Amino acid sequence: MRICPACNAICEDNTKYCDNCGAELFDVAVKKIICPECGAGNPEKNAFCDSCGCTLHRADINTDIVCPSCGGKNPAGATFCNECGNNLKLTQSVASAPRVEAQRPVQPVSEPRVEAQRPVQPVQPREQIEYERVASRAPGRGNVNRAQPTMESDPNLKGSDKNILSDKRVKLGILAAGVIILLVIVIVAISTAVSNSSLKLQGKTLTEAKAVLEKKGYEYELIATAVESFDISNEYVVASYSSEVAGTIYNDKIEKNADKVSIYYNVPYATIDKVEKYSDGALAITFINNYTSMMENLGFTVSTADKKGNEVTSSVATSKGTYCPAGGNALVTGTYTAGGEYAVISGLTFRFSDGKTVTLTGSRSYEIATLGICEETTATEPVTASDGGVVKSSGKNLNANDCTDGDAVFVGVVKTNEGSDLNQRDDSSTNGNIVATLKSGTVLTISKINNGWGYCVYEDKAGWVFLDYIECCYTSNTDVNVYASGDTSSVASTITAGTEIYLNSIKGEFGAVDGGYVKISDLNPKY
Repeated sequence: MRICPACNAICEDNTKYCDNCGAELFDVAVKKIICPECGAGNPEKNAFCDSCGCTLHRADINTDIVCPSCGGKNPAGATFCNECGNNLKLTQSVASAPRVEAQRPVQPVSEPRVEAQRPVQPVQPREQIEYERVASRAPGRGNVNRAQPTMESDPNLKGSDKNILSDKRVKLGILAAGVIILLVIVIVAISTAVSNSSLKLQGKTLTEAKAVLEKKGYEYELIATAVESFDISNEYVVASYSSEVAGTIYNDKIEKNADKVSIYYNVPYATIDKVEKYSDGALAITFINNYTSMMENLGFTVSTADKKGNEVTSSVATSKGTYCPAGGNALVTGTYTAGGEYAVISGLTFRFSDGKTVTLTGSRSYEIATLGICEETTATEPVTASDGGVVKSSGKNLNANDCTDGDAVFVGVVKTNEGSDLNQRDDSSTNGNIVATLKSGTVLTISKINNGWGYCVYEDKAGWVFLDYIECCYTSNTDVNVYASGDTSSVASTITAGTEIYLNSIKGEFGAVDGGYVKISDLNPKY
């Protein structure tokens, strides 16, 4: 016999569809007789139930109803055809068998099972079907919709069945544990990847890169490289980086135990370091020379704009002679026509002593109301004349970039254009504090050179002056030997007695002239 997977009705072995609900029967014939009283399964040969002793009905089932659709024979009382599933209750055609039951009017199914009206359910394993059916028919169970006992508590299950169920649950538990471990590994890997990706600095702005390194607690250094082409509208961006661990350099990689991180980024040949204002209509702009040669002149324009960037007043051009050494800075006054809320600086052009001229693209805007007031009255190094003329007086002055660092004793005089003053500072750079301002024509004795600056003492004030603004002129009552190099090993030529000799640069106790070097101690200062 077969058990219907939808309503649990018992059907004949050779039937394809349930007599009671019409559901298709997929499982093979069950070689057990189900007790109508306790629901226990019994061997097919049993006449009485092994569990409760109830009589087991095994009478043959008559197959008297003929299906009008397929002609198949069906047992008396069948609602659906066993062969094709046709609803036998809805047709008037029945087989002309001599049995009275075939001619009886169709009556409602008298069985109390309500499952006959349920929709077809998916096929379940045979042991589960048998279990549910037994549980629903067991005495004292009441309504079949009540909560059912677990399979482990069913007294009809054998010990081997329970062991199989237990083994399955153990395997499922092991599988679940493995899945959890795998998820933990994946989460840790993703977290590590996210952590490492946060240290990839390529393409980040300098501000972003510094924030990352400071958050991670790394010591870092910033290394700028001057490039000729640059848009000043853009922020500085990390070009490359490296980390150092115990003397080993790792390029474009930051090791967790790095001793130091180096950040490399590009800057233009000259940059705007700071913008302040003297008054309405006048900005104090500090430029930094990032190039290897002296900045001799710079030019730019200043306009004003509103908050949306729309121009309010047109550009005013400024051009200044600066003579700013490599690595130094220059303070320049930039005028503009008041009107807008923002000062817009653009059209930056720089000319250097090696003949290179660079023009930068883009612009930078500064909110005028938030700018600080510049207290320093010196614009450029040294101070320019009131008419903005070039400071350096002539080509007879020393070339600071060609002077050799170290001890040197020579006499020079301050030479600037239009009577401008020369700043004397407490350090050999424009970052040094001003200790005095020296008038053009002031005679100085220089005793030391560093980075193009000469150390001198004037009126009890010691400090440094930039040698581009010092003229050195000597004479001699006798002919002067011109040596091939900065020593006396080889005489290249001589200079006639009485000739004014202007030194181009200083190298220890020698001064450079056209064609060689002269020994300063052999000469007399003109001043």
